[in-house]
Amino acid sequence: MDPKDKKLTDVSRRGFLKTSAVAALGAASACVVGGLPSKADAKQQASDCIDFEKAPEPIPASKIKETVTTDVVVVGAGISGIMACKSAQEAGAKVIVLQKGPVVMCHGNTFGAIDSKLQKEKNIHINKMKAINEFNYQSLNKPKFELLKLWADHSGETLDWANDITKRTANSSAFFMHWAGSPSGESGGKYWFNSFSTGHKWKGGMMEAINIIAEAAIKEGVEFRFYTPGVQLVRNKKGRVTGVIAKHEKTGEYKQFNAKKGVILCTGDYSNNPDMLAKYCPSAVGLGNYYTPRTNTGDGHLMGMWAGAAMEQGPHTKMAHVHSTLDFADGDAPGRGLPWLAVQKEGKRLCNEDIPFYLMGNQTLNAQNPDGYYYNILDADWEENIKQFPPRVTSPINRQLFEDALKKGRIVKADTLEELAHKLNLPAGPLKKTIERYNELVDKGVDEDFGKIAIDLSYIKKAPFYGIPRQCCVSVVLGGLNINTEMQVLDKEAKVIDGLYAAGNTSGGFFGGANDYPFPIIAISVGRAATFGRLAGKHAAKS
Repeated sequence: MDPKDKKLTDVSRRGFLKTSAVAALGAASACVVGGLPSKADAKQQASDCIDFEKAPEPIPASKIKETVTTDVVVVGAGISGIMACKSAQEAGAKVIVLQKGPVVMCHGNTFGAIDSKLQKEKNIHINKMKAINEFNYQSLNKPKFELLKLWADHSGETLDWANDITKRTANSSAFFMHWAGSPSGESGGKYWFNSFSTGHKWKGGMMEAINIIAEAAIKEGVEFRFYTPGVQLVRNKKGRVTGVIAKHEKTGEYKQFNAKKGVILCTGDYSNNPDMLAKYCPSAVGLGNYYTPRTNTGDGHLMGMWAGAAMEQGPHTKMAHVHSTLDFADGDAPGRGLPWLAVQKEGKRLCNEDIPFYLMGNQTLNAQNPDGYYYNILDADWEENIKQFPPRVTSPINRQLFEDALKKGRIVKADTLEELAHKLNLPAGPLKKTIERYNELVDKGVDEDFGKIAIDLSYIKKAPFYGIPRQCCVSVVLGGLNINTEMQVLDKEAKVIDGLYAAGNTSGGFFGGANDYPFPIIAISVGRAATFGRLAGKHAAKS
């Protein structure tokens, strides 16, 4: 065994971040304006694929070059996988983690939790039932309510547990984020978009936090195998999952990892698998993907289905926020979610700009605006506008962030509207006409065209003028294998598949397929992944 396959320290946290940035830059070069694949191209690509649900032939024993036996095998070293391996180790199990690629991977940066110590210190008390019922309502009553309640009951303790590890081992602490628009911690205010105050961050980001936890796990005996993605589950004659076969990405060798207690699938989502997108989340087909590297291809979903697991009913929920770039490593334009005038590529007004940013992208995908972009238009008084607008959940914005985005080209500046139109590649005549009409509405104090509240109307008169292109792109697809409250994977008859667990975006039932990721509970996606990963590790270790 190559020792480089198992040591997390071969790629330090700093080295990982550098590697991720380089990967993002490389991927971004293929994701410029107008360079996204069309829905037709993506669907054709999907139709050309083989039937992905058909199980491949079992890998013969003669091809297995190494066999290792342990208690628990965790497939995937993301947020849920790292939490799973550490909790299983703490419960007394010997653990091996299999990971595609060279590093621990993290998509997402804010941890949603209820009843954390940090919230209690800030006197934030959230009614759990009110929160998850609002989430369920906005998810069209499709989630499994018992899974929502499981998150609500265990997310705070999971956040505290993770924070204790990072503080104890690396002096890195989480902090509570008091989101604008929810001063009491409650959702559902006067304006369009308010959320429960559930967000927590680490000062070094979620990436740093999970690397610290992974390193703590290694010190306690957890073994990591990088470049070693799982490709096929092993089942005995009684149907129990007894291990997983992995294929080394560099050597092509097959290695079998037997699990005396259980296998936990934590391989993330399938947003980079066009075949699966076309079947399970067609509304995401053809959209750009915000995260790099593009390694989330549904590996765990496929292995589970091939072993008899049931995929939750589609279509699945997509998280498709709007961003000014697909190069997430180089920074986004600030102020996403603020109600400045938004226009489509023809220069016409797009919609009521009070619509939450996580839904704005849907309007850009209709037949009138097929390129997936809209453009915020603002003037020299943009800072005064922000003071005027009522609080709501947005991405951070201040003068420094604005200037940084301007230097990077995320924001376009011009002395005239004609120049701005030229730089944004918009038709000057229709854009000027739209702005004239918009200023008339500001004068009247009534949005006669779309009904936006008056306080969110702001003039566009004073040079310089600014334009912020924003596009709809996928962060993650939230659908997976059916599980119970012990993270055990279920078959098509809703019976437990012994020895098989799933967590994070490989597991299903939590979001229910509500088309779009709802936002009444800040950061519930990462919070769910971490909480269910920890629970999966505990349950597998005790089986």
